[in-house]
Amino acid sequence: MPWTVNGIGTMYYGKQRLERHEGVCGNCSQHVQLESYSTRLWGVFVFIPVIPLGRKKILDDCPRCRRHRVMPLRQWQRLEEEATRKAMQRAEAESDSPEAALEMLGTLVAFGRHNEADQLAEALAQRFADNADLQIVLGESYAQRGRGEQAHARFTRALELAPDSEVARRAVSIGLIERGELDRARAMLASTESLGPLLEPAVHALLADRYQAVGDHENALAIYESVLQAHPDARRDRALARRVRASQRALGRTESLVPRDTRIRNAVAVVAAAIALLAGGAFVYSSYSSRHQTLFVLNALPVSADITIDGDDFGSVQPRATMKISLAEGSHQAAIRYGDGKEETVDFAVENGPIERFTGKTAFVLNVAGAADVLWQEIVYRAVPRPGEGSHRIYHSQKFVAIRDIDYAFAKAPHEIDRGSKQSVTKTMLTMLDTAPAETLGLFPEGTAIPEMLEYAETHLRLDPEDRSLLESYCTLAVYSGEQDRCRAFLESGFDWRPIHVEWHCYYQYLATNVVDEATLTARYDRLVDECPKSAEAMYLRGRMEPDADKSIDYCRRAIEVDPKFAYAHHSLAYCLAARGDFKAARPWAETAHRLAPEVLVISRLWREVLLGLEEYSLLEQELREALANNLHDYKLQHALELQYALLTVLVGQGHLRRAEEAHRVFAEAAEAAPQAVVGSQLMLKYLKADFEGYQASTAQVTPPTDANAARLIGCIELGQLDQAEEILSADLTPFPSVYTLLLSHAWLQRGNRDKADKLWREALDQMHGELGQERRLVAALATDGGPPLEQLDTIVGQRETLAPALVALAGRYPAHRKAYLERARRLNLPGPFPYHFLRRAIAEMETQ
Repeated sequence: MPWTVNGIGTMYYGKQRLERHEGVCGNCSQHVQLESYSTRLWGVFVFIPVIPLGRKKILDDCPRCRRHRVMPLRQWQRLEEEATRKAMQRAEAESDSPEAALEMLGTLVAFGRHNEADQLAEALAQRFADNADLQIVLGESYAQRGRGEQAHARFTRALELAPDSEVARRAVSIGLIERGELDRARAMLASTESLGPLLEPAVHALLADRYQAVGDHENALAIYESVLQAHPDARRDRALARRVRASQRALGRTESLVPRDTRIRNAVAVVAAAIALLAGGAFVYSSYSSRHQTLFVLNALPVSADITIDGDDFGSVQPRATMKISLAEGSHQAAIRYGDGKEETVDFAVENGPIERFTGKTAFVLNVAGAADVLWQEIVYRAVPRPGEGSHRIYHSQKFVAIRDIDYAFAKAPHEIDRGSKQSVTKTMLTMLDTAPAETLGLFPEGTAIPEMLEYAETHLRLDPEDRSLLESYCTLAVYSGEQDRCRAFLESGFDWRPIHVEWHCYYQYLATNVVDEATLTARYDRLVDECPKSAEAMYLRGRMEPDADKSIDYCRRAIEVDPKFAYAHHSLAYCLAARGDFKAARPWAETAHRLAPEVLVISRLWREVLLGLEEYSLLEQELREALANNLHDYKLQHALELQYALLTVLVGQGHLRRAEEAHRVFAEAAEAAPQAVVGSQLMLKYLKADFEGYQASTAQVTPPTDANAARLIGCIELGQLDQAEEILSADLTPFPSVYTLLLSHAWLQRGNRDKADKLWREALDQMHGELGQERRLVAALATDGGPPLEQLDTIVGQRETLAPALVALAGRYPAHRKAYLERARRLNLPGPFPYHFLRRAIAEMETQ
């Protein structure tokens, strides 16, 4: 079940399909109103939802102990559908069978459909009114759900039908006891000659307890005595003995039916003995403890690991599991053999001081391959908890670590402790995180040094080079923190890995383009092709280094000849054609790439872009809704927001404004625990509807500052507030500002301020030259005297998002090529986010000049 300590942990958010029913909690045995519902589990930091962990089905949530059963929602829905269908089919096929009807009833109860279960139970009670066994089963069903009156009615009917049924007699007796009809219950129990196996002593003891509760100690003691005579072993039950003695005291009786406690009466002697033993005991304990320290072995790998320490075999620690080993203090060597055949040795030392040995609060952790992430937390217990109090950190990438002063080592901390007279008590806890590395990266405490976070990502990428999410997060963090050189060097270290990891090379090429000499970089990939002549990956990566788009396309075609199922080559062909606005020619290549690798984001993005360019709205809307539903049920909320943007674009593009509003409402409900995602959807809808005033007002809700500045900058440009836009841009808080600068340059040019336009034009070229990727080739084309011809631009493999603004800016500066520039810009300016409206107006305005 979810847990939070000082605001860090997991929490449920939202309740859908809420069902309440009276029942007895299976954990605390209290009669309460139980709840079953669908919800979403989130990882939270300072009680703020950070990581969506999936949709869940909560079953029989108890308001007292908060215990419940939980299951993934999809699995629950699948099980419910399958079980209900089978039970219904059997009930229809065997309409006269009580067993088939009871199976249907049990299925409804099991899946929390209590209203339907009650209706069916009533119908069965009437339909099989003469079937004693069925009446008993119905009674048990009611009793399990806390329906005492209905249960008693069914049991009574069963006893009428089968007077010799001990099961029915026992059930009716219990019902009478609970209703307070004690004499009737006693008479019914007395009708049996002995306490048989079904009428166990617990029923008689329950009757005696109720007599005792109403002050009738004579009857209570008489029944207690009969229980103890029939079952002498019951005398060892301390709780029963206390109740017996209570009735004896109430009646003034001195004789005892149960043995009394023996106690040491001389407390002075006890204290003296304890003091005498203390010194010797401490020595003995310290000596014993030094030879029995606990080593926690953590295995976060997907394969098992065999552990041998100092030549002793300790067995296997299973994937993503923890094992405890008892070791003596001193130096040790662990030999670890993995399920895939790899081996490694780790030297470590288990060392404690006398106080640490006595307290036993040091956690010695052997971390297999350094793959496990250990969360250390401070837990501050107060009468009224303070959200966010206490600190946390993550131990990572270390194969052995000794962590001191731990109260709860890989064990769940209690929700409350006895604080005595203290206002607060602080404890510490260790937990092995069970989250994907890309998600764990977001859990590092605020203020964690960037190099530490990069080291963490590098460790996990070495373990799993195919982790696309972590690779993207790592490279993004490195670029935005100015650690491009470190990132490039790390990626280059995997250059000779086999098989070839395409994503690594793509990021490496992106980072190396403006640093490594082009001839050197090209020669490196020529060598890769020579070493791997039958590798489509090598051919494709070599094509990415071609400055000429046509030659790049040729390499992609050659890669497809080698491996027709290599998705990236198909994607690259579609990309080059889409960058020229030829979406019709790009479509078959983009469709094939998407069919081969739909899970790769860049491939699915381009496929949607091509469909948008061809105005295939129906197909695009269907795919977006399916993808959006899947991502809202999983943990990729950021990707879901991207899909939401695309869906809103399609709906507004077709003029379906009401459906777009409804799509935003549905998304807002599903993402209620992630307010910034909801704000993003709202901003996108306002922008698409060209409600720039509303858009600008909503930017006040955006965080963090870089995102807020970019949002306000967009609003200023669209509203023609050019001075304010320049001021925001000059604050240097907007990542990759070259496109914004190009647009501002054109805006000032349209207003007739050539000086400002020229100044910003030069700044944009400088910014593009300093950015990463293909931009420097575009800079050379933009700087061509008189403007570059389209044929020159077609040789550049550029992004549509950059090419469209560049073409509009060129059209404003070079009237001789204006018609060609605008025709291409119009094809590239697809409906969607900024700068769609700005470019559409600029194109229309220049076409009339």
